[in-house]
Amino acid sequence: APPLQPHHVHGTSKVRVIAFLGLEGVGHHYWSTLAEQSPLLANMKKWNLYPKLSSTLGDRLYKGKKRRQKALWSAPCKFDNHEPDANVTQIQEEIMDILTMMKDRVSFRPKDSKPVPVLLSMGNGGGFGSYPMNTRPCRPLQYPSLDVYIRACDMAQVDCDFVYIYRNPYAIIQSTFTNRGFYSDRLQGLHLYTTMLHVLYSQLERYPDRLVGCWDYDNAVSEDMLRDQVNPILGFESLPDLVNLSQTLYHSKPEMTQDQKDEIIPPHYGDYAAAFLEMHALMTQKCLEIRSQNQVVR
Repeated sequence: APPLQPHHVHGTSKVRVIAFLGLEGVGHHYWSTLAEQSPLLANMKKWNLYPKLSSTLGDRLYKGKKRRQKALWSAPCKFDNHEPDANVTQIQEEIMDILTMMKDRVSFRPKDSKPVPVLLSMGNGGGFGSYPMNTRPCRPLQYPSLDVYIRACDMAQVDCDFVYIYRNPYAIIQSTFTNRGFYSDRLQGLHLYTTMLHVLYSQLERYPDRLVGCWDYDNAVSEDMLRDQVNPILGFESLPDLVNLSQTLYHSKPEMTQDQKDEIIPPHYGDYAAAFLEMHALMTQKCLEIRSQNQVVR
């Protein structure tokens, strides 16, 4: 098995893989579309990192249905006890091989050049790293484990970073419960989201140097947010071009009334509702604090 603490100095790789992480319902489709129309996609094609290698990497991180045991983040989930166990060591080795190939393809770049970014969200079977991922039977076990993923990255001597994506917590529940019916029991789902936020918070605390952005869907067309948080990753030469594109893609919604909020998260849920709202606020605050301490994106 890989050693517990692989020797890799973060920030020294010539390729940097960036994952978009967050709860379900935080605007994944919008951010994905924006990223796919950014200069990064052309740059990934230039270095022959897209679509094959980036797609293969995503496929080793998440698979659905009967192939779950063959991907890192879906491996803990079984439909029944008769399914084969996952060979996590083999999956990590396959991920290391893919990352090494990515690194080799840009190996002749000058030593002082910036690393080539690869957006994990584009061209892969798993899409964004959602908390939780996919549907039943074991949603609480299906989410990105940064521990096992970053260990594979470090073994391959490749930097693997992430962007945290968030939005109004009431809008998250409206999107996943009211609009798409992810849960038949709203309280059950609310409790699971609170748990997922705790997982995200602990991972953020453990890997603060891997955080490269805090993207707020509710401020997706804010010039300040686009300049300070989004464009350092997407790399538009002209900020007005990014602002115009975001305004074209983004569909704003009117601010919710208190009655609407009470309908989405009923007050009689009591401290379960309070715990979700509080953890959401703490996660957002923690993300912004870490980003303020790391002004320069590596």
